[in-house]
Amino acid sequence: MIVLALATIAALALAEGLVRTFDLDWRLIENLLYYNGVDPPSLQVDENPLLLYRLKPGRTEYDGYAVGVNALGARGQEHNAIKPPGVFRIVCVGASNVYGHLMNDEQTWPAQLEAQFNAESPGRYEVWNFGTPGYVAAQMAVIAREAVSKLKPDLVVFAPSNMGPRPFLLGRPVKPLFAKNEQLWRDLFAPRAVDFPPLVSYERKLCWIERSRLYRYFAAWRVSRSRYGWGHDHETQNWKSAREFFAWAKERTRVCGFIYPGVPASQYDTYFKNTGVPVLELRADDKPPIYREIHPTAEVYAWYGQEIAHWLRAQKLVPSL
Repeated sequence: MIVLALATIAALALAEGLVRTFDLDWRLIENLLYYNGVDPPSLQVDENPLLLYRLKPGRTEYDGYAVGVNALGARGQEHNAIKPPGVFRIVCVGASNVYGHLMNDEQTWPAQLEAQFNAESPGRYEVWNFGTPGYVAAQMAVIAREAVSKLKPDLVVFAPSNMGPRPFLLGRPVKPLFAKNEQLWRDLFAPRAVDFPPLVSYERKLCWIERSRLYRYFAAWRVSRSRYGWGHDHETQNWKSAREFFAWAKERTRVCGFIYPGVPASQYDTYFKNTGVPVLELRADDKPPIYREIHPTAEVYAWYGQEIAHWLRAQKLVPSL
């Protein structure tokens, strides 16, 4: 028995060494995660486990367009964090449809919305574009809370267009994020996914996952064959995060929703239903297919700006001229 026990320990130690030497656990884990690959140079890693990355201040030239992010982390021109007297401030949060993938800063629909309003009343409106490629509602809610707290906007436009797990930033290492945030281990290795050995507590298994790369590899292998992988409860987390933000914001600002023409508003019923948040479902059924693309042309974004401005006026969400 002693010989068998020693042989088992030696075998486990050898296996642990092999996993560490060849990084087998991380190779498997990295294949279980989701990634955003839209304009990575304009993004930076964020250690908040609910956020993972955000817009990076600075200007980046791409093939055919340029992205400028101001000092406060919004796409577009610089603004003072303190709202000037008489200015109506709108904050837009969303994913690449709000961000304006393949567009110059002034062609995005938040910029078009600002131009639409200021054509009628010059200098009276600011529209901040916090759209970030790949974001889901759980990430949007973090950015929206930050923006409300720092910028004191008069209105937040919450515009979901992605459903699914939170993506990481493509091409950036994920190890440091996991090393600093236990929540990421919990999100990847949910109790239903890590069901072996059956008589060991979940907390103990998490401890093993963090400390033993061999057990981590085994757990990741189990997750890869389970339907309870990374973000298995992603939509629950997304709609809960959205609704928690709406409730939190109620005493601080006004909020509305925006659904781009490519999806039915019913897809996001769990986000908005019974929250009191008005939602614009922009329809383009009588228009060419490009109007329903998630990354349309500048002409389509200009149409967005006109339609959103008209709706906000009709809903009395912006002041009258």
